[in-house]
Parts: sequence; structure tokens; C-alpha cells
Amino acid sequence: MAEFLRCSRCGTVFPAEELLFSKCENKSCGSTTDFTIVGAWGAAFDQKQDGYTNGSQTDTKLLAKQIVNAKRTKVKGVITVNYKNSQGKILPSSQFQERELDKALERIASGGAMPIDASNNTHRNDGTTFKNNEKYLPVLTNNYYTEFGVLVGSVGWEVRVSSERLVVGRCWDIYYTSEHYKAGSWWVFNTVNGTWNVYTH
Repeated sequence: MAEFLRCSRCGTVFPAEELLFSKCENKSCGSTTDFTIVGAWGAAFDQKQDGYTNGSQTDTKLLAKQIVNAKRTKVKGVITVNYKNSQGKILPSSQFQERELDKALERIASGGAMPIDASNNTHRNDGTTFKNNEKYLPVLTNNYYTEFGVLVGSVGWEVRVSSERLVVGRCWDIYYTSEHYKAGSWWVFNTVNGTWNVYTH
């Protein structure tokens, strides 16, 4: 069973062998000392667990529920989001100073399916393996991450499937991206202190 390290400063999880390079793989963090060895679903909100699991749907639901219950669902920063119309055309970007993810996390916690949006689209990969093809996230093992879609919309807007994703790893690591094909648009949730931190590959 592979071992992983969690950075207690930012929440990033990466393979334990990377400790040989003595630095957190999140370039926006750069910690060199503050790591905890974790296995699959090894710790949550600083509650250490001895058992390993396969990163089941139950575990993903529990993590999402804990973030919602802790009221830690807002990501802050300049966030640019894209979405498509019914013809598949990318519409002008929308910018947020913060992103409220409570509805998306509540859906994940309940096990609900991705809703159909205003253009009759849904996110076809919702709840499936995030392949990490661009290698933006630190764990390259197959089937380590699961991705979930996010709807963009507010009062006066049509609700649409967006470029956003929530990506959950097997060691209770969870990432938010406003554009999953773009480096520099990622945040990682720190289960130790309940903060969202910029993640840079």
C-alpha cells in the first residue's frame, strides 16, 4: 500500500518518496518540515484513522459533509470561470472575488447526480476518475482522484455547467479548480485547519 505525505501547512498530499526532495509539492507553500504520513483516507480534520480503504463513495460523501458542516465552503481569490451554451460555444468569462461551493459540496455529500443546466447539459464525467493528464496535481497514480462538476449561476443568471471542478483524492485531499485544464487556477483544502489555499504546480 502506497504511503503519502500530507502538508499540514496547506493540505497538499503527495507520494512519500517525494520527501527525498524535502519540499511540499505545492509551490505556493514550500514547507520543508511540516508533514504527516497518511495512507488512503488516513486522516480527516486532524482525526487520525488507522485503516485504509479504497476511497469509497462513502468516504467522499463524509469529507464533503464535514466541510459543509464546518462552514468552510468559500474559496477566496480572483476566480475566472467559463461555461458553454447549448451549441458548445464557450461564453465570456465570469470573475468572482470568492466562490461559494456549498451547493456543490452538499450534492456530493448526499450522493446526488449532477443536475441538468439551462442548456440541457450535464457534466458527463461527474463522479468518475480524474485522470490528471496534465499532471497539475501531485499524485500520478491511476484512479487516485475523483472529479465532480460545479454549476455556475446566481440571481439573474442561467445556471450552467462550468469549467470548475472539485477533485477528491484518496487521502482526504480535496482540490477546487475554476478551470481544470489550466495551471494556476487551483486551490487545495487543508483538513487540519479548514482553510482553502492556493495550489501551484
